[in-house]
Amino acid sequence: MLRSILQKSLVTALVGLLAGIIIYGLPVFDIHRTTFQFVSTGILGSLFFFTLRQAGMRHALLVLFLFYVIMTGLLTNGYRHGMLLRDAVYVAAVGITLFLFSSRIYRKDQPHQWISPIILGALMGAVMLVATLLLALGRQLPGDVRLINVFRGIGPVVVMNFIIGLGLGTGIIVSEYLPAVTPGAAEKPK
Repeated sequence: MLRSILQKSLVTALVGLLAGIIIYGLPVFDIHRTTFQFVSTGILGSLFFFTLRQAGMRHALLVLFLFYVIMTGLLTNGYRHGMLLRDAVYVAAVGITLFLFSSRIYRKDQPHQWISPIILGALMGAVMLVATLLLALGRQLPGDVRLINVFRGIGPVVVMNFIIGLGLGTGIIVSEYLPAVTPGAAEKPK
């Protein structure tokens, strides 16, 4: 089961990463840019999705928690409350998006499966929009003029997260149809 989760997650993350590279180029590997979400969401999202589907919610929540711990250590210089909250909201938003997608939308045997990546992209964009607004509004004082800048930046956030969801959804479909690689499968029987 673990091998299957890791194989499918790797394929899904790579397809999602490829979508990011095609649209944004190599800056997706820069840890200090928002485009790094193609890497982080690809890894987190694919591991969470396939763990949820194959091992259950308890293990999937453990994946979210471990990723949160790793991400806060990797991306945060010092543990400021704002950064910890930002990372918690991000991890929760990815988890909520993929939980909804897995439990309510995605079925491996559905007749029009090609539309699933588009639905996941729209869902990812919508949930991340809400998460971004909640974080932005939580930091603003009433009447703060900086709020205008938040609304200016919403469009690119939604578009980028739509592309991330589209890449993940495509990766999920691709990984579901790839044959499982098992040790010794390539060896010929004697």
